[in-house]
Parts: sequence; C-alpha cells; structure tokens
Amino acid sequence: MILTRVRQTFFATTLAGLFVSLVGILSGQVSLFVGDVAALSTVVSTVVQTTATIGAIALALVFLTAQLSVSASRPSILRELYRQAEVYVLVATLLATVVLGYGLLLRPLQAKSVLVDVLLALGIAELLFIFPVLLLQFESLDPLCLAAKLARRIRPRQIVEYGLTEVEEAKDSRLGFRYSLVIVGLRPQGVDPLRPLHEIILESVATRDRVLLGKLLRNLLEPVARVNGVRLTPPRSLRERSSSLPHKLIRGTRRLLAKRFSASDRIHVALAIVHYAVKRSRNLLHEWDGRDIGRHGILTALGDLIWSLSWIEKSEPTIQICLFGALRISEFYRRVEPYGRLEPLNFYFLLASHLANTGKVPEAELCCQILGWIAANTQQLAPERVGSSEAELGEPLQRTYMTSKRTSKRRRSWRPGEPAEDPWREWLRD
Repeated sequence: MILTRVRQTFFATTLAGLFVSLVGILSGQVSLFVGDVAALSTVVSTVVQTTATIGAIALALVFLTAQLSVSASRPSILRELYRQAEVYVLVATLLATVVLGYGLLLRPLQAKSVLVDVLLALGIAELLFIFPVLLLQFESLDPLCLAAKLARRIRPRQIVEYGLTEVEEAKDSRLGFRYSLVIVGLRPQGVDPLRPLHEIILESVATRDRVLLGKLLRNLLEPVARVNGVRLTPPRSLRERSSSLPHKLIRGTRRLLAKRFSASDRIHVALAIVHYAVKRSRNLLHEWDGRDIGRHGILTALGDLIWSLSWIEKSEPTIQICLFGALRISEFYRRVEPYGRLEPLNFYFLLASHLANTGKVPEAELCCQILGWIAANTQQLAPERVGSSEAELGEPLQRTYMTSKRTSKRRRSWRPGEPAEDPWREWLRD
C-alpha cells in the first residue's frame, strides 16, 4: 500500500532526525535558539501552548477515528488500533514538550540553555509526527489497509501461546517435524491473535462481497510468507524475479529478518492460519447458502502462497500444510456445483510442475495426488473445466495424477498423503 509506505518512511525519517538533533544539541554541535532572555520567555510559552494544543487535538482525532472504525461486531480491533508506534511516540513527545516547557517557565531563564534547544527540537518533531498519525487514521477507515496492518502484527509467539497448534521435532519423519491441531482440552494462554482479522472478514461475509473476502484472506496469509522471508506475490510477478541491486537488497533483507524465526515457529504460523482458512471455507457453505464462490479466493491465495514458498529452502512443511488445506476445502465443496468459467484449481497443475522444477518433488507428487482425488470425487475438475491444464504436467507427474484418479474411484475412503502428515484427516469432516 502506497499510503502505508509513505507513512512509515516519513515516521522513520522524522524519528531519525529527532535523534540526530538531540545528539547534536547535547554535544554542543547544534544550537536552535538565538536571542536574548526577553524573547526566550515568549518562545518557550509559544512552543508549549502550540504543541500542547495541536498535539491534544491530534490525539483526540486518533481516539475519535478509532471509535468510529470499531462497530459492535469489531470489539477486538479497538485494542489493536491504539497499539501503534506512531501514537506512542506522539504521546511521548507531547508529554516531554509540555513537562520540559513548564519546567523551564518555572525557573529563571538563560539565553544560552541546552534545554531550550531540546524543547524546540521536541516541539518541531511533535508537529511532524502528527502527519503519520493522521495517515494512520485514514488507513484504519479502509478495510484492506486495516487488515494488512493487523496481519503485520501477528507474531509466532502469540500463536504458540494461544495453544491451538503443536509442533515437535521428529528425526524419523521426512520433514523433521510432527505437527497437529489441539482439538480437545484447549485452554489458551493468550488472546486469539487472529480475532481482529476475523472480525473484518466476517463483515465481508455478511455483505457477501466475494472480491473483498478474497483480498482479506490474502492479507491473512501474509504472516506465513513473512516468517519464511518471502512476499506473497502472484506468479506472473515471481517469474520476473529482478536481478537488480534494489530487488536483491529487498529480498536479502526480508530473508535476514525471517532468520529470527525458528523452523517450528514457521510451522506454528502456517498451521494456525491455514486452519482458519479451512474453517472459514466450511462455514461459508452455510453462510452463503451452499454457493461455490467462497472457495475461489481461498484456493487462489493458497496457490500463490505455495508458489512464493517454492523458492525457499526448508519450506516443505509449510507447503504441505497448504496443500492439505486445499484438499480439505475441496472436500467440503465436493457436492457443490462449481461457479464461473475459471476454476482456481487449474493453477495447481502448473504449481505441481513448478514445485518439481524447484526441487520439491514430494510436494509436487502430493499436489498431483490431491488433484487426482478432486477430479475423481468432485465436479470442480470436471473435463469441461480442466481444459488443457492437465497437459502442464510432465510424464512422471502425469502418471501420479492418473494413478491417484483411478485409486480414488476404486476406493472412496482413500485420501492423498500420509495420515500423520494431514492435520485435518480425522477432523472437520462432514
């Protein structure tokens, strides 16, 4: 979002400028006030009154906008709207300016005072900080900007503390980890980190806005991409992976920041968020009267996420979780007549070939097995809807796909993948 980038850049620049100014003032290299003692009193009084008034108005606007942005169906968002670095910094500079200003007025003023220069620097910075805070309020009024902001606040620690997912190392497992969902005896230690986003998504569900729902679900999956050090981007952009220095620096920075998350953290985040997407698709069947349009946005976002993760080493567990999520969603909709001319699952044929080309052959085979099961048990991959997508598969994957298709028709209880690797195998069944 352009608005978000402008706000973040301006805020970071102002904060850095304030820090440099204070260092220069305290070291005696910078002097902001030049005048006599008579003018000093007027300057200090003006700075205190102006900054206190404008800062108080800006903070009042923050609280007013937050209250207007939160309806009765969005109580959890209110807490998140106030937890912004820009708001904290504005409050801190306002209090520092007022306290320092009154402290100077209550004592004899001297023309050469470092504290006066500090007061002027704080006053100027406070006025500049109002601009990103105002932009913050515009973001809060837009559901997509608000959802993106809330998604950036999701952290692995919050998901682990909530206790819905379990991840443990397993040397005898191909992936090196075992993961599962805690379906009984859940006693969460913290607040559900997905709750604020859930409230926004429910509003799009209530208005039956499938386009907005798809975009919100893409925002929901962003934390999975972030903890793996990639950006959730459509495949057409990923094919054009620029080798220019700025793009390399951006990708390198993203990967570097992701290194602070462990492999188990990544699995926790993927399992919790994809689980929400699976449940949301199931609930849409009842909320949208058994119509098919709800799964399109979810499957498209999952496919783009898998494509983004395919470039990353050791992302196999996360890719596998996404594939099993797509399988479970398709299973929910197996008796529903498909919607529209374009089938989102057609992209998964290209995705399987891409996974094989990037060295993730087991995940490519699992993707083909899932497509074979869907083709045999649902209308979603009926011959008239597949078109030429099956031709995207190479010969080995084509054999895997046809074998899965035949096995699914012969054994209706068969499901692709290993039961221990599918977190929804014995859960969320119709």
